[in-house]
Amino acid sequence: MNTAGHLSAHKQERKSKKEDAIASYEAWKEKKAESLKAKAKERQNMVRKEQRECEEKEEKRQSAKQVFENWKREHDQLLKDKNRKQKLAESKQKLQKQEKEEERQRDSKSAFSDWCDKKKDVLHEKFKRELEEIKTKAEEEQYMKEDREKMALETYENWLIRKDREERRRKDERRIQAILQDSPPPPWSPPNKTVPFGK
Repeated sequence: MNTAGHLSAHKQERKSKKEDAIASYEAWKEKKAESLKAKAKERQNMVRKEQRECEEKEEKRQSAKQVFENWKREHDQLLKDKNRKQKLAESKQKLQKQEKEEERQRDSKSAFSDWCDKKKDVLHEKFKRELEEIKTKAEEEQYMKEDREKMALETYENWLIRKDREERRRKDERRIQAILQDSPPPPWSPPNKTVPFGK
């Protein structure tokens, strides 16, 4: 084989190696792109799943809060009604006892009948005042109780909000760390230095 033929064959061999290297690099790049695309889709699905879990958790919390508020309102109303009936029954019993005593005194001492009638009127006024005082006191106690429970509920809700924020922050840090760890390596470099990389 002459020198020109030998150079042509060597040139053809270099060209073939170059084309093989380019084809190998393109195949690797396509495979890497598919892998990155799959990982991106997986991360996107994970983010959507976390968002759904957060939304479901918030819905459950709101539902639990509503159930608690409904129960508290009904429970407080029952207690209020019970206390009011008990106070009224005690006051009525007390009044009946006093009226019986007055009636006995009127029967035994007719001379004091006018005085007893007047005393009865006074006792009725006193009873009305006592009922008003009992009602006012009960309302004040109920208001203070509701105010304390409202403050306790607000403190609990603020704690939940801080806890949720901390959990989301930790999840974001873990997700960012995972993304950094999954960063792609530098492109594969074929052994033939004639391939024009970087173009």
